[in-house]
Amino acid sequence: MSDGFHKPMSTEDARWEAYLYERHSREELRHWARSLAFFRFCRAFGGHANDGDCLRVALAVASEQHLCDLFAQLGIPLERLPADNPVPQVGVHYSGTEFARFIPAIAGFHPPIRQPRQVRIAGASVFVWGLAGRLELSMSDDDAPYEVTARTVEQARAVEELLRPLAGACIDPPQEGHHCLSPKAHPELWSSAG
Repeated sequence: MSDGFHKPMSTEDARWEAYLYERHSREELRHWARSLAFFRFCRAFGGHANDGDCLRVALAVASEQHLCDLFAQLGIPLERLPADNPVPQVGVHYSGTEFARFIPAIAGFHPPIRQPRQVRIAGASVFVWGLAGRLELSMSDDDAPYEVTARTVEQARAVEELLRPLAGACIDPPQEGHHCLSPKAHPELWSSAG
């Protein structure tokens, strides 16, 4: 029976909730959500996606200078690549060794800017990847890279101190959909009644 505010939980909803809270209780995820200003817990898609749980934040990048400023604020070294930096060609087969020689660059800048990938920010290991118009930061546990732990959340809080002056550039949610625990997708985690 529906009271107009709550709909009955379907089997699909029950399976999703079981998956969402499989590793962390509702109370723990609620505490993490409320204690982090910018990072959001993102539950793995699972299955054949070979992804893991992570904390994620995205920053809007307005220009090349803005990207350079973001790198400086976060202490990320900015490395320019040669203008003729080779890129893999679609439809061409490369061996693992050949493919490893390609240096990934953030698209849209000339000369190219090297993708930061795994860097240290505020003493924490953070994966940083630039996309068109955005810079994404993600974190997982150092010892269990497919998991988020209380230690990961603590390290994310330290990184957030560097993000505070960049609050206006934060894109919330950093990932659309219910896998990302954001106020948009899961307002109950932020409500006083939840």
